[in-house]
Amino acid sequence: TSMSAVGVTPEFLREMRDAGFEVKTAREATSLRAVGVTAEYVKQLRDAGFEVKTARDASGMRAVGVTPEFIQQMRAAGFEVKTAHEATSLSAVGVTPDYVKAMRAAGFTIKTTSEATSLRAVGVTPEYVQEIRSAGFEIKSAQDATSLRALGVTGAWLREMRDAGVKITSAREASSLRAVGVTADFVKRLAKAGYTNLSAHELTRLAGSGIDDDFIRDMEQYRKKD
Repeated sequence: TSMSAVGVTPEFLREMRDAGFEVKTAREATSLRAVGVTAEYVKQLRDAGFEVKTARDASGMRAVGVTPEFIQQMRAAGFEVKTAHEATSLSAVGVTPDYVKAMRAAGFTIKTTSEATSLRAVGVTPEYVQEIRSAGFEIKSAQDATSLRALGVTGAWLREMRDAGVKITSAREASSLRAVGVTADFVKRLAKAGYTNLSAHELTRLAGSGIDDDFIRDMEQYRKKD
């Protein structure tokens, strides 16, 4: 059976139940054993002041490498880390004390595990922040950085948009433009068709309404006939 295949034994089940887990199904028992949860692992987490409430919590944390040391490091970095979900999320996306320190040095406060997890999950790094700032754009918060990175805003794109005459004053404007696929070429084609000096909001509305290259081409032809 799958239980015996991963080494679930009556002794293991007793240890888990003595640790306070109601292992009710073969699936729970298999998950615990497969990822290496032991009574000692649970004890170490609890000794570190972290309450492991369910077998599922224990399996999830062990699977992504949460250790007592990791929880202590995150708490030393200023995060409370109260739940298994918080600990699992941080470890799963690769948040480390060094990462938190580097992002704070880049100017972000990062007060919550959610902020740290979101930044890391979408790939925000100090290098990315510097890239955006080098393009003349200020990132003011972790939320802004997360949104920009998630939507693929780059320093090159920001410079191209600026060179095309688009004034982008906030992370929200940049994210909105990128989300609907506005490019410098799109802006230039609109200008060629007679639509010039459009704001970021106007460009977002146009692209979001389905205005594409085919429509712009048709407008150009219409203007030529006039």
